[in-house]
Parts: sequence; structure tokens; C-alpha cells
Amino acid sequence: MSNANAKPVPNNIKLSAHDRDYSNKEEPSDWFTEFQLSLPMTWMEAVKVDQFSLQLAAGSYAEEWFMDLPSRDKVDMAVLKTAFLKRWLPTKRPKWTKSQQREQITSDFYQPS
Repeated sequence: MSNANAKPVPNNIKLSAHDRDYSNKEEPSDWFTEFQLSLPMTWMEAVKVDQFSLQLAAGSYAEEWFMDLPSRDKVDMAVLKTAFLKRWLPTKRPKWTKSQQREQITSDFYQPS
């Protein structure tokens, strides 16, 4: 699937390699979306999938998952995203009332001394 003409992901977005550690409240679905948005629309799907594989941390669960993924799941970004989200389910975000949201925001930003 490698393409000699593939260009590196543009520097207009900072992506950390996905390694399944969920550090800093990393949300896998947000990471994947950011990655997709960073790719030029003119690139062929195979090049986009190749670039995806280069973003995975070496020796990580994500890299191992990608290497074991059937080739049918690597045909384009839409199919790859489906497989990715099946493996790394998006975390469920709490459904808060307006007052709970306000309280959470206030507690995040206001710390009494």
C-alpha cells in the first residue's frame, strides 16, 4: 500500500501518535477526526491510509491492531474509521443538566485559595 509520492501529514495540526493510553483525556474518535481533517482532500485513499499507519506509536497496541487488520478494512478512510471506532469505542460523555454543567465549569476554573 506504500506510495513513493506520499507526502508527510501537513504541519497545520498537531497530532500525537495514537497509542491507546488515553493520557490527558485523549479521545480516540476526536484523534481520528483531527487526523482526517489534516489530510489534503486531493490525496488518494491508499495514501491517506498509509499516512494513518505512520501516525501510530511504534510497538503500540494501535500499531499491532493496524498490522493485524484485514486488508478489506484498509481500503479507504471511511472503512478504516469504522474499524478503528469498533476497536476504540468513543467514551460516553456524561449528560448533565444546565446547572450541573455550570457547576462543573465553575469548579474547573475557580479554585478557592
